[in-house]
Parts: sequence; structure tokens; C-alpha cells
Amino acid sequence: MTYTSPWLTHFVGRRQPDDPARCALLIKILGDRRLGQWEQQGPVLISPGTIQVAAGSLCRDEFIRFRPVCFCDIPKADLGRHSKIYGHFGLAFRKAFLISKGANPVFYVAKGSLAGHERPPVSPLTEGDLVADAREVLRKHFEALAADEVPLRRCEFFDRLVADLSKALLTPSPPNTPNDAFDPLHELRLRIYFALTRHVFAFMKFFDESLPDEDAENFYMEREWRVADFVEFDLGDVQEVYVAAGFRERIECQFPELKVEELV
Repeated sequence: MTYTSPWLTHFVGRRQPDDPARCALLIKILGDRRLGQWEQQGPVLISPGTIQVAAGSLCRDEFIRFRPVCFCDIPKADLGRHSKIYGHFGLAFRKAFLISKGANPVFYVAKGSLAGHERPPVSPLTEGDLVADAREVLRKHFEALAADEVPLRRCEFFDRLVADLSKALLTPSPPNTPNDAFDPLHELRLRIYFALTRHVFAFMKFFDESLPDEDAENFYMEREWRVADFVEFDLGDVQEVYVAAGFRERIECQFPELKVEELV
């Protein structure tokens, strides 16, 4: 099977200004034997496995702030599109090694995919509405109830699901509850909510299915896997190192035990 790779590859330095800076970053990673970076937020250091939840759309990457270590499951011969976007510097590991570190493929969701049909919501009648003009209000109300169903796209479906789960599972304790009181149902709801956030929603990747394959925003082409933490490794775990043309000797000089290949 040629459409998957025997190993997973992580590319580095997309935000670096040039190839020498990318190469320097790759050398640092190989020297540190670790993928993933701390993030400074004020006096606090945030690890790659930290998931921060905020109000907003899951579909538009607003609900979860997350910095996993990402890999692509793409055969070496087909890395051209990926390296054009993420740069020509990377390192590959066996899948089994990364799976032991928690690696898992993302769940791709086509934003425009049809999730179902529904009728637009109808507001309940109020006494004030009926007093004003009962006949006209009732006519419009029954007309709204009989309205045609409209399509519900998967992007909106998951945003609603997240909002509904937040309302259902993040219910506050009753008033006057002692701070040290134990509520097993409340604890169960919290565990379910945070488990779904960390192991389901954090591994979802929404993409615009209308974009051509070569578009950088068509994430479906990346065959992404994620690790929600640092990835510690030994040089013996690295199957191959990729560099841009002209940088092979820099890596081989410092790490002669590694197999290095130039990507063009």
C-alpha cells in the first residue's frame, strides 16, 4: 500500500524566516531529543499537552487552544506538497513508537457535510402577542411551524453539540453548597466533559472540502496525527531526517549516526 507511510514525519520551522534558521531549529531538537515547546504566558509556562477551553466555535478553532506535536502520514515520495507548505526540514519516527507516546490520527470533518435537516426554531407565543392581534399572530405562528426543513451542516452541528454539552455538564452546584461537599454526579459530569474535550474535540480537524487538493488550507491532505504532550526520543528512534538541499552535511557532521536525505 503506497498511500500511507511506514512512519510518521514531523516538519519543523514553518514560522522561521529562512532555511538556515530552520536547520538550526532542527539541530536543537535533535540535540534536546525532544519535540514540543513550552509557551510563556506571563509568569506561567504552558506545556504542549495543556488544553485551554474558551467560548467560541469548535469548527473555527476558537473553542480549544491546543498546541499538540503534529505528524503527517505521507509516503516519502509524496512529501512534495507538504514540504512546500511546512518547509523541507523534518524527522520521521516509526508509528509504533509514536503510538506508545499517545499519537492518534485526527478526526477530519468536512465543514459543509450535511448532518441532517431541521425546521427553523419557532418562538413560543406570549400573552402580549395574542392581545395585540391574535389572528395575525396565530397565522404567522402556524406558518412558521409548517416551514420547510433547512439543511444543517456538520460545522454548525458540532458547534451546537459543544454548546449543549457545556450547558448540560458544566452545571453549577446548588446554592449554599459547602465548598468541601462531594457531589458524585457533578464529578462524573466534569470527567465526561474534560474527557470529551481532551480525547475527542482536541483531535478533530475541520477542513473546507471545496478547496482543491493543492490548497494549503485543505488540511485533509495532511493525514495528520497528534501527540498531546512532549515527545521525548533517542536518536535511535529517528528513522530518517529530511533537510533542504545544501544542508545535509550540517546534520551529518553533528549526528553521523542519522540517515539524512535532502528534499527537493
